[in-house]
Amino acid sequence: MNYLTPRLKIYKKVKRFNLVDEKYFDNIEAEPISNFPIPILKNEINIFWRQKIWDMAIYRSMEIWKKIPAEKIEASIGTLTVIGKRSLSGKLGNANNIYFMKDHKNNWVYIKEKEHKNEKFYVPLSLEAIEKCKLRAKQFNKK
Repeated sequence: MNYLTPRLKIYKKVKRFNLVDEKYFDNIEAEPISNFPIPILKNEINIFWRQKIWDMAIYRSMEIWKKIPAEKIEASIGTLTVIGKRSLSGKLGNANNIYFMKDHKNNWVYIKEKEHKNEKFYVPLSLEAIEKCKLRAKQFNKK
């Protein structure tokens, strides 16, 4: 199982005591990801950083496209497993009327960006970044 785990490290803020000054200070220290348990749910490895990437893919695609038809939202993200489809439904349901909502034509409409205190990747995209993403998507679809 260890060969499937990427060699990543998680950086944590740790309070340390300085013997010279006799004061506490915050130190950022790396901890290997292998120290964290990886639970297996329904025969699929549930790796916690996948959850953040999955969240970001859904919220960013909504931010870029502003409106996606309900029947095309799965195709906009890619080929999904059964668990992925359930997870997508759950994410959309939890964020319904908070970050995006369904209109009368059964489209998912973007309302606002996701708010997280300590997660910088949810900072709103600039207009230039959104245009660049749309341009790349069009070039990818032509191939």
